[in-house]
Amino acid sequence: MQINWLPQSICANIDQTTRNFIWKGTNDKGVHLVGWKKIALPKHLGGLGLRSAREANTCLLGKLVWDLIHNNNKLWMSLFAAKYTAGKNVLNAATTSSSSPTWSSIIRAKNILIGGNSWRPGSGSSSFWFSPRSEFGTLGSLVPIIDIHDIHLTVKDVISNKHRSFMLYTPLPHVVFDLVNNINFMFNNAVDDVYIWTHNKNGVYSAKSGY
Repeated sequence: MQINWLPQSICANIDQTTRNFIWKGTNDKGVHLVGWKKIALPKHLGGLGLRSAREANTCLLGKLVWDLIHNNNKLWMSLFAAKYTAGKNVLNAATTSSSSPTWSSIIRAKNILIGGNSWRPGSGSSSFWFSPRSEFGTLGSLVPIIDIHDIHLTVKDVISNKHRSFMLYTPLPHVVFDLVNNINFMFNNAVDDVYIWTHNKNGVYSAKSGY
């Protein structure tokens, strides 16, 4: 579950075994008195807090996604970074026909959990165009071409605490202009721009918070 996207038939068998354990015991008799979806709800919502196999599988794979985003210099991450990608660009990564089963599994989990990640500004030194921090992905993907004079601009170059700098050679579509104009960042040179997991108080992903 931690490294591969399980076939749906295996997930279904795991869930079936769980249901049988609850309602049948050892005599292979019994009726499912409560629907599985209700049993799988958290306790505070009236369920038993049991996790469905597919969702548990997804959330465990989410730990690999998190490690790749933050590129923690583990050996396996170095291998994946060399063959595919690592760091913030993982959020825009996709699979190819030559992708390994593990990489394909990571991308499937990433596509489900991506909404829980939020970009938090620090020094503002990340790329203005190529950091996937907005709801639209990278801002560079929203313009036909980025003028060479603007290519190396950072977030802080364009967005400061007191003003917006729209002295750009690259024309901004209205949707980008409005998005940037409504941003209100407070920069801190002592920390880096990072992605945080919004469903944990400490901003760090866990399988429990992912679930």
